[in-house]
Amino acid sequence: MNLEDKKKIKSRLSGEELEKLTQILNLKYAHISGERFFTIEDENSADVILMRVILKNTKESFYYPVEGRIKKDGLTIPAKEAALCLIDYIDYYFDEFFQTKEETTLPIDWHDFSYEGLSFQLRGQVINRHSEKLADGILKH
Repeated sequence: MNLEDKKKIKSRLSGEELEKLTQILNLKYAHISGERFFTIEDENSADVILMRVILKNTKESFYYPVEGRIKKDGLTIPAKEAALCLIDYIDYYFDEFFQTKEETTLPIDWHDFSYEGLSFQLRGQVINRHSEKLADGILKH
């Protein structure tokens, strides 16, 4: 394990907690997300809490990772609570996303936000991973 891998630590949320949060999102948006579903990933370093909520379809021709990060320095609440606040805000974002018929989008680059007295950054970009994989396969030949 190299130094960079040692710096990456799973969040304070357990696998079971992430699974339950994923189930909640999938149930909440099942009627409007169509064939798409959510997954939640987390990654933390010594300096940053990172939560990634991905809306995707099975083929990944629609793949929308929404990432939120919080710097740990100056954090006044426990890291687990901060991670939950990020997921809560991303849930709020997806609510707006669906209400506006997917017209509401996030910046591709990190952008500052605040919620419940917490400062953090978000970014997101809809991509077609299926097409990217096909293109990579063509370029390899």
